[in-house]
Amino acid sequence: MEHKIIGIQFNSRVGDLLGNSTHMAKEILRHENARVPTILVFPEMALSGYPLQDLVRVHQFSDDARTVLENYLAPLCLGNAAALIGFPLRSGKRIYNAVAFCAEGKVQHIFTKTELPNNSVFDEVRTYTRGKPSVFTWKGLCFGVPICEDVWHKRVCMAMKREGAQILLSPNASPYDHGKWSRRSEVLGKRVAQTGLPLLYVNRWGGQDELVFDGQSALIKADGTVTRAAMYEDAKIIFYFDGKSVEEIFNSNPFQQVGWGEEAWKHHVLGLKDYVGRHNKGKAVIGLSGGVDSALVLILAVAALGAENVTAIGMPYGPYSSAGSVTDARALAESLGVAFFLKPIDPIIKADREILMNGDGAFTPEGITEENLQARARGRLLMTFSNAGYGMVLTTGNKSEMSVGYSTLYGDMNGGYNPIKDLYKTEVFKLCRWYAENTGTISTWATAEALLRIVNKPPSAELRADQKDTDSLPPYDILDAILEQIIEKMKTPAEIKLKGVAPEVVTKVYNLVRGAEFKRRQAPPGTRWHNGDLDKDYRMPLDNGYRTGAVNDRTFAPLLALRNSMAA
Repeated sequence: MEHKIIGIQFNSRVGDLLGNSTHMAKEILRHENARVPTILVFPEMALSGYPLQDLVRVHQFSDDARTVLENYLAPLCLGNAAALIGFPLRSGKRIYNAVAFCAEGKVQHIFTKTELPNNSVFDEVRTYTRGKPSVFTWKGLCFGVPICEDVWHKRVCMAMKREGAQILLSPNASPYDHGKWSRRSEVLGKRVAQTGLPLLYVNRWGGQDELVFDGQSALIKADGTVTRAAMYEDAKIIFYFDGKSVEEIFNSNPFQQVGWGEEAWKHHVLGLKDYVGRHNKGKAVIGLSGGVDSALVLILAVAALGAENVTAIGMPYGPYSSAGSVTDARALAESLGVAFFLKPIDPIIKADREILMNGDGAFTPEGITEENLQARARGRLLMTFSNAGYGMVLTTGNKSEMSVGYSTLYGDMNGGYNPIKDLYKTEVFKLCRWYAENTGTISTWATAEALLRIVNKPPSAELRADQKDTDSLPPYDILDAILEQIIEKMKTPAEIKLKGVAPEVVTKVYNLVRGAEFKRRQAPPGTRWHNGDLDKDYRMPLDNGYRTGAVNDRTFAPLLALRNSMAA
């Protein structure tokens, strides 16, 4: 018998049982009069959203999810319409990452996830119980359901084949980082080659906290042919399967190859839109300095939230802020149609200095103290605008700065979300230039002109006279190359060999990264872009006594002497 199978990628939201179930119900009802058996495959945990973290441990939530599944969704699956719906299954003290097969008005079978990821952004071992591979036969079709991580493991898919599966239908909630598709497609291809079975991979899309899911659902036929759906939007893959061969009939919103700039742009706009758009009435406030980082955050915010929902605040300080920075900030905001307020912080700094120096012998703020005084004055202003209803403060620290602590607690780190948190400084420049180059499609000539003036200036925090970032840090192309080795490849200074980079520079950067861990712990969440971000992938202890290169006979001379005395 021929079956029609439809993979449906959509943007589910964690905890939104009504919104998620309504979306799926509409899709199910479109097939209530299907002429042939039709199976709708939704992403992993489509009913509850994913990842649930400790929300899944709230018994009332998992019980409510099951009630929605059994009372409101399963009864819609009548006649030839059936659906695979992901949900959290609680059984006593155990919780499973599960998928219900709904047909003939009820839940017919429940598949449970076997392989539980416990790395990087996942900690499923902490919350879920391992399930077992299984198959189910409906109207003559035997199918297996490897859930997300399961499809990365040969044994799960082979177990389903041995039990008689004719096709693998895989619901997923796989977050994206740059380059993820190449790793993912390699694994999917291997599973198909090993089992000889066609595989439908259905992935969710959309932002969830710091994660961004890309979609890119795919159908991989037994001969290895791949059909891929679009990134970052709703899409469907529809085909007929007669138990042996696949006849593809439709792929709505098929994948289109894009370059680094467009991919990075869509990824970061989506992460910002889905996080801030669901909080603070979808409004944001940004400290616009006339520098490249805040410029990129501003254009991302306008694309994600709309110019009418974004407010930019210029906060110059007379002695150090250049007139050009103020002019550039205003020009950029005006070109985008964003409200711009100029609020010099001179009166605040004067008041703070007077308080600190007021007759009791405290101190006169100088050096780094005075620089941080400025940053915290700006942070206070931004938070006050936020409290007054202007929206969530977006912080503007890039990955390079956050890595080495080139930031101020309770100052420029103030805010609720950082959309460029996982972009290195060199990538910030690259994305800004890409945006400016796409005039007439993404950017306007006026915005591109204002942005390029900012991009072409030497980076400076403008917290002291004639300050440049290179006063404190190596040039960003060198810094970022070192940081990639430390953060994403977990290398020590002795292991890092970069042409033209002195060992002492590598050691300096390594020590800066180590010393900034306490700051990173207090930073707001931000969009994840690399497979090696500062929230989930690089987590070092705050109290850390390890010193690289210190394990040698000289350092351990007392223990060496003790060993020798005992040997004697």
